[in-house]
Amino acid sequence: MLKLDQNTVCPLAACPQCNQCLRYKNYLQIRNKETSMTVVNTELVTPTSEGCPYLLVKKCQRIAYGFERLRNEVPHKHLCTLFSRAGFGSRASFDRRWHGQEKFGLSPKEQSRILDIFKELGVDTSIGFDRYREEEVVVEPNK
Repeated sequence: MLKLDQNTVCPLAACPQCNQCLRYKNYLQIRNKETSMTVVNTELVTPTSEGCPYLLVKKCQRIAYGFERLRNEVPHKHLCTLFSRAGFGSRASFDRRWHGQEKFGLSPKEQSRILDIFKELGVDTSIGFDRYREEEVVVEPNK
């Protein structure tokens, strides 16, 4: 999941996907209001028939929250392995996701990574995450 930076824009009206792209829509909204903005370098970005690598769209995804049930199945000696391989940076960030705090949902890619770690630790992953919710999120579909 990405955070949409309202000042990151793409002014490339010739792009075949500009009518879908949130970066282009941002450009149209702020071009006459803002004195500065972060712009995708259209000299180096060339959209192809397959799409633009910087296309930004909203998409509905199944976001997971919390993995306390899964974590409870991990033998105590492997808890450090779980934390170090999860890839959330700090212990606080790991704990927020583990407990399923509202602002720290797991994208499908993160869910897959976490489930792979649990599988390697011998956990039956069929119990899944603690809860799920369909959410509209900002994604770069071509990356």
